[in-house]
Amino acid sequence: MQAMEPEHTNGNPPTVVSFGGGVNSVAMLLRLVDEGRPPDLVVAADTGEEWAHTYRVFDHAAAWCRDRGIPFHAVQSEHGRLVDYYHDKRIIPTMRYRHCTDRFKIQPILRHLRERVLPGHAHVVELLGIASDEAHRAKASPKNPTWLSVEFPLVRWGMDRRACIRYIKAHGADWPPVAKSGCQGCPFQGPRQFGAFYRADPENFARWRAMEENGRRFPEFTLTNTGTSRPYPLRRIQEAIDTQADLSAWVELDEVLDSRSPGCTGAACFT
Repeated sequence: MQAMEPEHTNGNPPTVVSFGGGVNSVAMLLRLVDEGRPPDLVVAADTGEEWAHTYRVFDHAAAWCRDRGIPFHAVQSEHGRLVDYYHDKRIIPTMRYRHCTDRFKIQPILRHLRERVLPGHAHVVELLGIASDEAHRAKASPKNPTWLSVEFPLVRWGMDRRACIRYIKAHGADWPPVAKSGCQGCPFQGPRQFGAFYRADPENFARWRAMEENGRRFPEFTLTNTGTSRPYPLRRIQEAIDTQADLSAWVELDEVLDSRSPGCTGAACFT
């Protein structure tokens, strides 16, 4: 996708949608356009490890934006693909240390805004798709540069996740299926989600498993470490599925995970 800088004639700061390809950011983009306030740019961070349905949403959004004269750009980290980077460093993404979000989502977007959007403007306004039922997450990161302002339109509109889903359905846009947009092996997933990942894409699951088993710099962590005493390494998940073992013992942990806010800040994992 070709980068395109926004054009401005009214002197206002450029507005940029941080597009995760999930329910929240799709609904936010649709409503902004419906209300006659299209963003100057839509930017998506591609970790190299997104789900296939997320890439379909990216492609559809890029074409949809192009038809409406809105530049759309997918950016990637200077570190390359997420799994390859962590494998080489012998570390893993964890719920406790969320540097994967920073290095593979927040920083690539900030770099693009600084280099391609900020020149000629005092500051840039970033629009984040935090739904109103997670308004406690609607906080600008203290690490943000002084030239960046952050707004949360869905919170202002009072749109929770269900309202976002209804808006997408009622809009009539021929969008591909839209779901949560976290990358395939996000540590905020539970064992059931990792099991579904293994069944759906065993080749990429093997890359994540190899990364986890290679992460020896901090051997006390596993990818699915929840902060409890019950980590479930990917090897055990794969072996349980291969042997058709009973996974019911994992349901309780999954319910705990499902009840938690994703907790990622900035360009959020699940928007």
